[in-house]
Amino acid sequence: MGKIKSNKEFEQITVLIEEARNRAFHKVNEHLVLLYFKVGSIVSARVLEGIWGDSTVDELALYIESKYAGLKGFNRRGLYRMKQFFEIYSDEKFVSTLSTQLQKTENEAITIVPTLLAQLPWSSHLIIISKTKTPEERIFYIQSAITEKWSVRDLERQLNSAVFERTVLASKKVSTVLTQLP
Repeated sequence: MGKIKSNKEFEQITVLIEEARNRAFHKVNEHLVLLYFKVGSIVSARVLEGIWGDSTVDELALYIESKYAGLKGFNRRGLYRMKQFFEIYSDEKFVSTLSTQLQKTENEAITIVPTLLAQLPWSSHLIIISKTKTPEERIFYIQSAITEKWSVRDLERQLNSAVFERTVLASKKVSTVLTQLP
Protein backbone atom coordinates (compact mmCIF):
# COMPACT_ATOMS: atom_id res chain seq x y z
CA MET A 1 0.00 0.00 0.00
CA GLY A 2 1.17 3.48 -0.83
CA LYS A 3 1.83 6.15 1.67
CA ILE A 4 -1.12 8.51 2.37
CA LYS A 5 -0.29 11.98 1.04
CA SER A 6 -1.01 15.18 2.91
CA ASN A 7 -3.87 17.49 1.99
CA LYS A 8 -1.28 20.02 0.86
CA GLU A 9 -0.26 17.75 -2.00
CA PHE A 10 -3.89 17.32 -3.06
CA GLU A 11 -4.53 21.06 -2.96
CA GLN A 12 -2.92 21.55 -6.38
CA ILE A 13 -5.57 19.31 -7.95
CA THR A 14 -8.44 21.07 -6.19
CA VAL A 15 -7.09 24.46 -7.35
CA LEU A 16 -7.09 23.19 -10.96
CA ILE A 17 -10.66 21.93 -10.57
CA GLU A 18 -11.81 25.25 -9.12
CA GLU A 19 -10.12 27.26 -11.89
CA ALA A 20 -11.71 25.07 -14.58
CA ARG A 21 -15.13 25.41 -12.96
CA ASN A 22 -14.78 29.21 -12.85
CA ARG A 23 -13.72 29.38 -16.51
CA ALA A 24 -16.66 27.17 -17.50
CA PHE A 25 -19.07 29.33 -15.49
CA HIS A 26 -17.75 32.51 -17.14
CA LYS A 27 -18.05 30.97 -20.62
CA VAL A 28 -21.63 29.87 -19.99
CA ASN A 29 -22.47 33.33 -18.64
CA GLU A 30 -20.86 34.98 -21.66
CA HIS A 31 -23.00 32.89 -24.03
CA LEU A 32 -26.15 33.60 -22.02
CA VAL A 33 -25.61 37.37 -22.16
CA LEU A 34 -25.02 37.16 -25.92
CA LEU A 35 -28.15 35.00 -26.28
CA TYR A 36 -30.21 37.53 -24.33
CA PHE A 37 -28.85 40.34 -26.52
CA LYS A 38 -29.83 38.44 -29.70
CA VAL A 39 -33.27 37.47 -28.38
CA GLY A 40 -33.79 41.09 -27.30
CA SER A 41 -32.85 42.23 -30.78
CA ILE A 42 -35.43 39.95 -32.42
CA VAL A 43 -38.22 40.84 -29.98
CA SER A 44 -37.38 44.55 -30.28
CA ALA A 45 -37.42 44.48 -34.08
CA ARG A 46 -40.73 42.56 -34.25
CA VAL A 47 -42.43 44.87 -31.73
CA LEU A 48 -41.00 48.00 -33.37
CA GLU A 49 -42.21 46.87 -36.81
CA GLY A 50 -45.65 46.25 -35.35
CA ILE A 51 -45.47 42.56 -36.23
CA TRP A 52 -45.64 41.53 -32.57
CA GLY A 53 -47.66 42.90 -29.70
CA ASP A 54 -47.98 41.95 -26.04
CA SER A 55 -50.03 38.88 -26.80
CA THR A 56 -47.41 37.58 -29.26
CA VAL A 57 -44.66 38.00 -26.67
CA ASP A 58 -46.88 36.08 -24.22
CA GLU A 59 -47.33 33.35 -26.85
CA LEU A 60 -43.55 33.21 -27.37
CA ALA A 61 -43.02 32.80 -23.63
CA LEU A 62 -45.54 29.95 -23.53
CA TYR A 63 -44.00 28.34 -26.62
CA ILE A 64 -40.51 28.42 -25.09
CA GLU A 65 -41.89 27.03 -21.84
CA SER A 66 -43.55 24.14 -23.71
CA LYS A 67 -40.35 23.32 -25.62
CA TYR A 68 -37.99 23.73 -22.64
CA ALA A 69 -39.87 22.92 -19.46
CA GLY A 70 -38.12 24.35 -16.44
CA LEU A 71 -36.06 26.89 -18.41
CA LYS A 72 -36.07 30.10 -16.42
CA GLY A 73 -35.91 33.69 -17.62
CA PHE A 74 -37.90 33.34 -20.82
CA ASN A 75 -41.25 34.36 -19.40
CA ARG A 76 -42.98 37.57 -20.54
CA ARG A 77 -41.04 39.71 -18.06
CA GLY A 78 -37.71 38.12 -19.01
CA LEU A 79 -38.32 38.60 -22.72
CA TYR A 80 -39.15 42.28 -22.19
CA ARG A 81 -35.97 42.65 -20.10
CA MET A 82 -33.98 41.18 -23.00
CA LYS A 83 -35.70 43.64 -25.34
CA GLN A 84 -34.83 46.52 -22.99
CA PHE A 85 -31.25 45.22 -22.67
CA PHE A 86 -30.83 45.24 -26.43
CA GLU A 87 -32.49 48.63 -26.91
CA ILE A 88 -30.44 50.37 -24.21
CA TYR A 89 -27.10 49.05 -25.41
CA SER A 90 -27.78 49.48 -29.13
CA ASP A 91 -29.22 52.97 -28.68
CA GLU A 92 -27.48 55.63 -30.77
CA LYS A 93 -26.57 57.70 -27.68
CA PHE A 94 -24.96 54.72 -25.96
CA VAL A 95 -22.99 53.66 -29.06
CA SER A 96 -21.92 57.25 -29.77
CA THR A 97 -20.73 57.76 -26.18
CA LEU A 98 -18.92 54.43 -26.23
CA SER A 99 -17.20 55.22 -29.54
CA THR A 100 -16.04 58.59 -28.15
CA GLN A 101 -14.68 57.03 -24.97
CA LEU A 102 -12.95 54.18 -26.81
CA GLN A 103 -11.83 56.48 -29.65
CA LYS A 104 -13.43 54.21 -32.24
CA THR A 105 -15.82 54.83 -35.10
CA GLU A 106 -19.49 54.20 -34.36
CA ASN A 107 -19.43 51.09 -36.58
CA GLU A 108 -16.48 49.73 -34.58
CA ALA A 109 -18.31 50.55 -31.35
CA ILE A 110 -21.43 48.70 -32.54
CA THR A 111 -19.36 45.54 -33.09
CA ILE A 112 -17.65 45.93 -29.69
CA VAL A 113 -20.91 46.26 -27.71
CA PRO A 114 -21.82 42.53 -27.47
CA THR A 115 -18.22 41.58 -26.61
CA LEU A 116 -18.11 44.25 -23.92
CA LEU A 117 -21.48 43.23 -22.48
CA ALA A 118 -20.55 39.54 -22.40
CA GLN A 119 -17.83 40.29 -19.85
CA LEU A 120 -20.42 40.88 -17.12
CA PRO A 121 -23.08 38.55 -15.76
CA TRP A 122 -26.72 39.12 -16.63
CA SER A 123 -27.55 40.08 -13.04
CA SER A 124 -24.98 42.91 -13.23
CA HIS A 125 -26.64 44.24 -16.37
CA LEU A 126 -30.05 44.14 -14.73
CA ILE A 127 -28.71 46.24 -11.86
CA ILE A 128 -26.96 48.70 -14.18
CA ILE A 129 -30.06 49.08 -16.36
CA SER A 130 -32.35 49.63 -13.40
CA LYS A 131 -30.12 52.06 -11.46
CA THR A 132 -28.52 54.23 -14.16
CA LYS A 133 -29.94 56.88 -16.41
CA THR A 134 -27.29 58.01 -18.89
CA PRO A 135 -25.02 56.22 -21.36
CA GLU A 136 -21.96 57.74 -19.63
CA GLU A 137 -23.04 56.32 -16.30
CA ARG A 138 -23.72 52.87 -17.79
CA ILE A 139 -20.37 52.78 -19.56
CA PHE A 140 -18.61 53.90 -16.38
CA TYR A 141 -20.14 51.07 -14.33
CA ILE A 142 -19.63 48.45 -17.05
CA GLN A 143 -15.96 49.37 -17.47
CA SER A 144 -15.39 49.66 -13.72
CA ALA A 145 -17.07 46.34 -13.00
CA ILE A 146 -14.91 44.65 -15.63
CA THR A 147 -11.58 46.22 -14.69
CA GLU A 148 -12.14 46.07 -10.92
CA LYS A 149 -13.70 42.58 -11.16
CA TRP A 150 -16.69 43.65 -9.06
CA SER A 151 -19.11 40.99 -7.96
CA VAL A 152 -22.80 41.73 -8.37
CA ARG A 153 -22.90 42.82 -4.71
CA ASP A 154 -19.87 45.08 -5.17
CA LEU A 155 -21.47 46.65 -8.24
CA GLU A 156 -24.71 47.28 -6.38
CA ARG A 157 -22.82 48.80 -3.45
CA GLN A 158 -20.91 51.11 -5.84
CA LEU A 159 -24.14 52.16 -7.54
CA ASN A 160 -25.85 52.81 -4.22
CA SER A 161 -22.90 54.91 -3.03
CA ALA A 162 -23.01 56.98 -6.26
CA VAL A 163 -19.40 56.35 -7.28
CA PHE A 164 -20.06 57.71 -10.77
CA GLU A 165 -21.41 61.02 -9.50
CA ARG A 166 -18.56 61.40 -7.00
CA THR A 167 -16.00 60.61 -9.71
CA VAL A 168 -17.52 63.14 -12.10
CA LEU A 169 -17.67 65.82 -9.39
CA ALA A 170 -14.10 65.11 -8.31
CA SER A 171 -12.78 65.41 -11.87
CA LYS A 172 -14.74 68.66 -12.41
CA LYS A 173 -13.25 70.18 -9.24
CA VAL A 174 -9.77 69.22 -10.33
CA SER A 175 -10.29 70.57 -13.84
CA THR A 176 -11.59 73.96 -12.61
CA VAL A 177 -8.60 74.29 -10.28
CA LEU A 178 -6.26 73.54 -13.18
CA THR A 179 -7.83 76.24 -15.34
CA GLN A 180 -7.22 78.83 -12.62
CA LEU A 181 -3.49 78.11 -12.46
CA PRO A 182 -1.24 80.56 -14.35
